[in-house]
Parts: sequence; C-alpha cells; structure tokens
Amino acid sequence: MVGYMQVNLKVGPIRSLTKFYVVDVDVAYHALLGRPWLNKHKLVVSTYHQCVKGRIWLRPFRIPGNQASFNKNEAHYS
Repeated sequence: MVGYMQVNLKVGPIRSLTKFYVVDVDVAYHALLGRPWLNKHKLVVSTYHQCVKGRIWLRPFRIPGNQASFNKNEAHYS
C-alpha cells in the first residue's frame, strides 16, 4: 500500500466520503467498494445481473455495472 485518499464519492443516488487505499500493483479493477461501504448504504450486489441494488427513501434503485469492464489497453486482464 502506497497510502490512502478520501474522496467524496457519488455512485448512483448515493454520495458519501469514502476512503480508498492506493496500491502500486497491476490490478484488474479501477476501484473496489468493499462490504463495509455496501452495508453502510444497505446495498445488495447481484453478480448474476452485474449490478448493485438498494432502496433510498423507500424507492428501489439499480446501479448497473460496466458492460465493457476493460478498455483496449487493459484487455490482457480479462
């Protein structure tokens, strides 16, 4: 780990101050939102549907995942 940074993150309708750890390695992802972040916002991950689901103010919402996970430069990760 190189260090960490806190970012005012907006994911769908959710905004929160989130801590990201910076690592100096080649990884197959841009950012990971861990279980504590998901639990804090009462979200459920659907790996089958490739999305995150939840409710805000009793209204259901869905945050879709990336349809193309990798760009041309990152294709060797897939």
